Amino acid sequence: MKKKIKEFLVYIFCFKKNIFKEPIIRRILCLHDVKDRSLFEEKILFLRSQFKFVTLEEIIYSNDNNLLSLTFDDGYKNWMYNVLPVLEKYKIPATFFVCSVFLGLKGNELKKFLKKNLKRTQYLEPLSIDDLREIAKNPLFEVGGHTVSHINMGINDYEVLKKEVLKDKLKLENITGKKIKFFAYPFGTPFHISDTAKKVVKEAGYHYAFTLIPGNVNKNNYFYILRNGILLEEDNKYILCCLNGAYDKIYKFRMKLLSILNF
Repeated sequence: MKKKIKEFLVYIFCFKKNIFKEPIIRRILCLHDVKDRSLFEEKILFLRSQFKFVTLEEIIYSNDNNLLSLTFDDGYKNWMYNVLPVLEKYKIPATFFVCSVFLGLKGNELKKFLKKNLKRTQYLEPLSIDDLREIAKNPLFEVGGHTVSHINMGINDYEVLKKEVLKDKLKLENITGKKIKFFAYPFGTPFHISDTAKKVVKEAGYHYAFTLIPGNVNKNNYFYILRNGILLEEDNKYILCCLNGAYDKIYKFRMKLLSILNF
């Protein structure tokens, strides 16, 4: 029922927006694990027919319209066989944000991390260290930081945040042999990003940091860049409406309501 209400509101907002003006679309997309390669390729082909895929830096600095940039969070093994071959086939750039402690986890440690840290109930295999090196070697792809253990960065404990951010960055740089300049806040809502978190990320030497708050790319704060979560199972028309900005106001209202309720 909640999903149906959300879809109804998105379509209503989409209809109203398209009456008044042509939407500006410069959006960063975020996915997590990708279980179905065929569905992923189908969605990529659809989006590719509507928009131009560019790198994160290109979309941040460009004033062109109809641009998308692709990102993936956490560090899942299925990227290797469901995502990378498709992106390589169509020469589409992407950035992969990885929690360093997740790499190579197995057994009970993996089950515990999935449930407690990633809030996932199903089994999902993580990337290996060699997988990450393979991703980093490809000129189409960038690797970004995502904290050591996917913590809630809404806290103001400077030392905890510094350890999570800096240790993750150093390990990823050691594995890939490259400087890491992109960071994505775990969970990514306004409740999960404190001022202290933004300060720590900047001090760690990152150039940009990304939320999971929907909207067009904002250029006024490189440590609070908007990013749009999508699900491959969502209808193409619904995704287009969201990219046109139809979900932005709904999200803001939802966050405001949760704030009032002391979420």
